Amino acid sequence: MLEKILNEIYPVRCLVCNKQSSCEYLCSSCKKEIKNLESKSHFFISEFGDTIYYYGKYRASIGILVKKLKYSRKIPAGKIIGELLSYVIIEKFNPKPSLIIPVPISLRKLIKRRVNQCEIIGREISAITGIELNNNILKRKFELFEKDQVKLDRTERKQNLENSFYIAGKTLPASSIILLDDVSTTGRTINICKSLLLNSFPDIKVIPLVFAH
Repeated sequence: MLEKILNEIYPVRCLVCNKQSSCEYLCSSCKKEIKNLESKSHFFISEFGDTIYYYGKYRASIGILVKKLKYSRKIPAGKIIGELLSYVIIEKFNPKPSLIIPVPISLRKLIKRRVNQCEIIGREISAITGIELNNNILKRKFELFEKDQVKLDRTERKQNLENSFYIAGKTLPASSIILLDDVSTTGRTINICKSLLLNSFPDIKVIPLVFAH
């Protein structure tokens, strides 16, 4: 009874279209659209030759879901993304990788957004699949005056990214890991982080996984 009253006062709204929904977080039409945007193969080859696994195309409902998490701090969006990526992991990887390493974001972005979207997604994946999340291996360098990628040309962006990450741990308690990011377009960030991990831990298998491409 109380739940019914609360729903009338504070109706549940879809995270994507903001329409009143009988389902939690997503209405039936947005659920259907997200399903329609799902990749059939669940992987693509990046500009740098890496095989990157992903859920679906970065447009429409999927794009809105990412933006709601990154820029509006809608944590339930991260839970939905984590659930969908868990499905990809269960379908594609047997045996399962033993560790999830999220791509870290810069301190400037963390202060501005107040969330690290990859960690939120990673925590949900870990809860569903049982794969451990570790954010102490791959780190982002602190820069007092951080350069904005948008204002840099292609060469400068590459150099800036290459100098942005470092490996903090000396040992890695895993033989295969998921390198997790929310979105990948060209695959440059994934490639840089993957190369860093393999340079430090040459015997591991790195599996890049993103939500959208």
